[in-house]
Amino acid sequence: MKTAHYFKLAFFGLLAVLGLQANATELKHSSALESEGIVELDKAKFHKLLETPQDMLVEFYASWCRHCKSLAPTFEEFGIEAKKTFQNLVVGKVDYDKNDYLGSSFMVDRLPLFAYIEKPNSENKNSQVRWLSDFPKEKEKMIGYIKDKKWMETPPQGNSIKTLYCTPLNICGKLSGNLGELVTVIGHYNPLPINPWILMSIILTILFFLGQYVIVVIGRNTGRWLGRNANQSDKDLLKKKKN
Repeated sequence: MKTAHYFKLAFFGLLAVLGLQANATELKHSSALESEGIVELDKAKFHKLLETPQDMLVEFYASWCRHCKSLAPTFEEFGIEAKKTFQNLVVGKVDYDKNDYLGSSFMVDRLPLFAYIEKPNSENKNSQVRWLSDFPKEKEKMIGYIKDKKWMETPPQGNSIKTLYCTPLNICGKLSGNLGELVTVIGHYNPLPINPWILMSIILTILFFLGQYVIVVIGRNTGRWLGRNANQSDKDLLKKKKN
């Protein structure tokens, strides 16, 4: 029995060490990227950088994306050069599989995806978001693209609350981000063989009709209460007149 107990302790101890090594490797890789010029973004870092005056160039990637892997060395070289050349620009990367909020708020529909966020300046009072479908794949062309402000040729979207587009800067995008996080949680605990987005739609539909029912019930009860009070007031007035 003692031998089995020690074996279990050794086994779980080994798993813990391996887990710590994996986390250390990931943190080391993330720190290396940031020191070289690219910031590995998550929800907290993204919102923190939004408060700075620097523009942001963000790439969404995934470990299973073949085009992302082939582009990674070039983009890292570009990040190093961009950090030296453009003082008013932060270059960031987002792991799509690990950032449900950012993936949903940016409405990511392809990988790799590039987005440019222009901060408020003398010409624009609000931050503006541009999805760069024409972002080049070679380092020198990337540098030229930013230097010549080629990103301005893409119309900005979602730079005000009145827009119909969802971006991470407006209410629609923020709600989409939160919904994306919620759907992921539902997916983890979903016991049914249903896509989590479909399950989420079913839940929202049920909640909508329940809300409508509650509003109707409250309205009826409030109407009855007001009617009773009105009748009581009329009766009190008649008694006063008779007296």
